[in-house]
Order: sequence, then C-alpha cells, then structure tokens
Amino acid sequence: MEKLTDIRWYDTVESTNDEARRLIQDLDNLSVIAARCQTAGRGQGDHKWHSLPGENLTFSVVLKFGGQGLAPLAEILWEQGGEARLAMTYIYDHLDAFRLLICKSAGTRYESFLHDLAVEEEKTTMAMMELLKQQGVHINDVNPEEFHLLVTTSISAIFQAVVHGFNRED
Repeated sequence: MEKLTDIRWYDTVESTNDEARRLIQDLDNLSVIAARCQTAGRGQGDHKWHSLPGENLTFSVVLKFGGQGLAPLAEILWEQGGEARLAMTYIYDHLDAFRLLICKSAGTRYESFLHDLAVEEEKTTMAMMELLKQQGVHINDVNPEEFHLLVTTSISAIFQAVVHGFNRED
C-alpha cells in the first residue's frame, strides 16, 4: 500500500497544534501529528480542553501550499484560533488569487482545485482513521460516497463567498 502521509504518534502532548508548529519545517505536506492524550488542547476560538488517553481523536494535519509552506496562515491559525474565520481572512487577504483559482480556472490545470483539495482531505482523513483502527481505537465505518459528499460540501462552502462575489464587509 502506498504511504499517503507521515503520521507521528505521541502518548501525551500539550497540544498537537503546538507540536506541528514546532516541527513544521521538518514535516511534509499532509503530515499528521496525533496523540493519545492532550493536556492543553485548543478548540475553536479561546476554547481549551483536555483529553483522557484513548477517549478522543486528537490530531492536527499539516497543510503546505507551494514552496513556501503554510507559514503565514499557520501562524494566524495556531496563534489566534477560530479556524473558519481566519481561513476567510486569509482568502480575503489573497482575494484576487482565489477569484482566479476558483472562478476563472476552467481549461487550466487548476480547474479542479476544489475537487483536488477535497480528495486530499479524504485521503488524509481515511488514512488517519485506518491507523486509529490499527491502534485499537473504535472508528465507525464510513460510506466513501457519503464521506466524499460531506468533504466536498465543506470545502465548497468555504469558497462560496468568493464564487458569489461577496466582499470582506459582506
């Protein structure tokens, strides 16, 4: 079986995001930092939480774009939280590029960008789920077609403001 991603397991970490941030230069795109227990995990916004060993899925996926990696967006996400809001901030900070990519790429090698992004998300998530099963963690079976619809819908939703021409203030 082809190795889809590098998954690094830890028994305990303060935060998988903090560990990914610490290792970002040494990690490949789509690497996963996973832990059986987090002692200082963060949810969206300012929400903090702890996980007992084996009770929760605690992992972070590293995304790197192009040659420069995800450094600008990663810094925002890891430092401030609120991933969806901050992803939109990043999109609007680079709106012209995203308009070209999402709305004007028909006939180019980028025309399937959203689909390709969804496929990569699916592969990484399915690989993570399989690894967790191998580690003895109970994971419900997922219908691949339904999962594809959910992932595609989630990714598409993020870019609807771009597709419909909303500006930052809208």
